[in-house]
Amino acid sequence: MIMIKLPEKYIHCICKFGTLEHLEEMRNEGVLYMNTIAYFKKHEQEGVRGDKNEGIRQYFQNDFVKIHIKKRDGTEYVINKDNGLAGPVRVGFKEDETQNVFCTYAIVEEGSKPQIDKKNIKFGDHVLVILNTEQFHENIMENAKRQDKWVEARLVKYIDLTSHNGDVDMFTKSDEFLWQSEYRIVLNPGEGNGYKFRIGSMKDYSIIIKADQLNDSLHYEIKNDTLHTTSQTKENI
Repeated sequence: MIMIKLPEKYIHCICKFGTLEHLEEMRNEGVLYMNTIAYFKKHEQEGVRGDKNEGIRQYFQNDFVKIHIKKRDGTEYVINKDNGLAGPVRVGFKEDETQNVFCTYAIVEEGSKPQIDKKNIKFGDHVLVILNTEQFHENIMENAKRQDKWVEARLVKYIDLTSHNGDVDMFTKSDEFLWQSEYRIVLNPGEGNGYKFRIGSMKDYSIIIKADQLNDSLHYEIKNDTLHTTSQTKENI
């Protein structure tokens, strides 16, 4: 089964950074390689560190929490900010780390020329640009039903974790990662290991270009009162 939540903001196009070899397989064969939450918590790639808060359910500041520990003999201890609770408290479940995630960059800003933060280039020297997001979603829905998978796709919400007390979810991240402008697809329950989710070829509605040329290659244009995302690059690089 699939659950797609339409984003509050219109997604002009979706970008996936990676190596040319992997992106060509993704585009030609429609293979979305989904790593686990556990992988992303530990992963570091070319200076782009992983997110230790991936997969948590709740997040509290240490001045908001008191932990009561009672021994068998009746002795009780209270741990708080003043006597040993040095940092924020994160609550999560081990089973959530088995969920599979496919991470992309979503262009949602208004204006004729989007500007993607260049830090994203560290994720790969090429980028698959999905120009028809509606077709992409249709392919996900059709293949999730065919494969009997529960999939949820949403824009990530970025919050200030230095002041947050309360619930978070798989689509909530610290605003220190705002530059990732992430749109993610989550497979739940997950497979526990990397999973190849096949959605069919994307050749008809995507292109591959060099990552360092992305900002100069994309622009928006209006056709018949409809916003279209196009590329000045006509062929794969």
